[in-house]
Amino acid sequence: MEDRLSSITSAEDTITFASGVGALSALFFSMLTNEDHIIFSNITYIATYRLLNELFNSKFGVETSIVDTTNIKDIESAIRPNTKLIHIETPGNPTISISDISKISKLAHENNILLSVDNTLASPYNQKPLDLGADFSIESLTKYIN
Repeated sequence: MEDRLSSITSAEDTITFASGVGALSALFFSMLTNEDHIIFSNITYIATYRLLNELFNSKFGVETSIVDTTNIKDIESAIRPNTKLIHIETPGNPTISISDISKISKLAHENNILLSVDNTLASPYNQKPLDLGADFSIESLTKYIN
């Protein structure tokens, strides 16, 4: 299954989890440490919001900025010296807001920041974040892939 997912998402490797929140948790726990900063979409899955803005922020000292990721200038303004990750959801659920993965990837990489994309709503059939420059793509297998 992981090999097939790697193939359809253009990934070098794939790890599957019991849930999308499990995958997001694993990504955030492996990438973020105390005093790191993360920028994430203001339109995001509620569990992602709770992980980042409640759990990681209050229990682990990770700083968070919630921005409109459809506006590249908002992302650029939120970047700090300790920004380690930008996490976007595009299209955003339920608004269908579109964040430009290629532009955000370019901005992130110019600042030595990683980019993760929750691609659940688009699915790899419609959008391949890794081909657009993202470092990580999260797909919920219980949605369109199922």
